[in-house]
Amino acid sequence: MSVTRATAADVALLARLRCRLWDGTRAEHAAEVAALIDRPSFAAFIARDGDRAIGFAEATLREYVDGADVGAPVAFLEALWVRTRDRRRGVARALLTAVEAWARTAGCNTLGSDADIDNPDGLGWHAALGFEEVGRTVNFVRAIALPATHGMD
Repeated sequence: MSVTRATAADVALLARLRCRLWDGTRAEHAAEVAALIDRPSFAAFIARDGDRAIGFAEATLREYVDGADVGAPVAFLEALWVRTRDRRRGVARALLTAVEAWARTAGCNTLGSDADIDNPDGLGWHAALGFEEVGRTVNFVRAIALPATHGMD
């Protein structure tokens, strides 16, 4: 198994892998990755077994992450996915190691992440790899009615 940093040549592959993790079309994911891939604040890594992609991770640099020191840049693990049959083989750990190495070169001393509260596998993975839980959030949204314009501008 090898882990390499993704380049512009990997946009289509990352789009395909992202579809395994998130909703959206390959075209939508490809457009998003293409807009991010060359930014210094973004990095993506692909795990391969021979010529087959078996996982990926994406990370960004953020100015603020809950539980991290204010004022210091923080790397944030935006995504990590490993093909089901390749789990528990160290692939996720290898992807995380690549993300941490990138974060160190960017001057970060903290890596943030999140997991859905109803994802026990994700919560357990984070705990097993040394992430410290710093809070839980339930997000809400409420529609509001817009005032009628009555033809006035």
